Amino acid sequence: MSGSSSIDSGKKHLLGPTCERQRLTFNDKLSFFFTLFNLHSDDNTLLYLMNISEYNKFILFYISGKTEGVTEEEKEKFGQFINDNRSYIYSKLFFEYTQIEIDDNHARLFLKNVLKNLKKLEEALKSTIDFRVAFLDYLIRNISKITQASEPRIIEDKIFKNLNQLIVRDELTGLYNFRHYENELEKEFARAIRHNHTFSLVVMDIDDFKLYNDSYGHIEGNIVLKQIASIILDSVRISDIPCRYGGEEFALILPQTSKDGAFILTEKIREAVAGESFITKVSISGGISEFPLDTDNTDRTLFTYADKALYYSKEKGKNLITKFTKDLLSF
Repeated sequence: MSGSSSIDSGKKHLLGPTCERQRLTFNDKLSFFFTLFNLHSDDNTLLYLMNISEYNKFILFYISGKTEGVTEEEKEKFGQFINDNRSYIYSKLFFEYTQIEIDDNHARLFLKNVLKNLKKLEEALKSTIDFRVAFLDYLIRNISKITQASEPRIIEDKIFKNLNQLIVRDELTGLYNFRHYENELEKEFARAIRHNHTFSLVVMDIDDFKLYNDSYGHIEGNIVLKQIASIILDSVRISDIPCRYGGEEFALILPQTSKDGAFILTEKIREAVAGESFITKVSISGGISEFPLDTDNTDRTLFTYADKALYYSKEKGKNLITKFTKDLLSF
């Protein structure tokens, strides 16, 4: 593996022959599977420029040569990523899905088998299947082979302990929950300070959602929440951290992103929500703050500023995204 991997060479790795063995329980395996739905990369790579949809397209593009639905811009991105990672690309792809490092030959064989499994699933279900679903299904079907004692697999201790913390999705929306938001915000402060990076925090709220719930019921309200969450997930990059902050409120942690970049993304989400067909028109408002431009404090100040910008959007008529400025402190 290249030195760009975020797992240090001195740590224990999957398939590491000289490392202390650790037997996995069923719950440990289940926690491992959930890493597939918590994709996040610390590496400063092109993956910061790919959302989940593009990443899945890339998997099919590289492994099977499938170009259907791939734009010229995406092909250019993919080509650059291939050139930068050619000698270990399969293990890199496997690592981005699992946060576990294996050699490139094992990763290539595994991903090709997942691709075969994807085709079988699509034929059986007569529907398009997400690559992650095929990945998870293949893992479940082959876990005994993957963890058999005759070919011991081990997980680096720190990763092993953290796997149990990765089941932090909001059950209704599939977004990260508040607990994960707090943990990741703390980590993002540390990363930004360590690497002298910027990041933005977005706070969004569904306009008049209580009225919608009172008028049409909580079942219809849940449909709105799930659809907006789907729009958010389709819009963000792999490195972004989209969360359900609580009720009808959402938060996005956007690494290495200025307020201007965050505004473009959030506007895209706002426009998509406004264009959805619900029982009646639904809109969202949002506020954006940037670290360390707006504040270099690592307390709640960054959230307070984003929330202040959100409040301004509400007061100015809703269905609006506002970037925080110090002028808003007197609003």
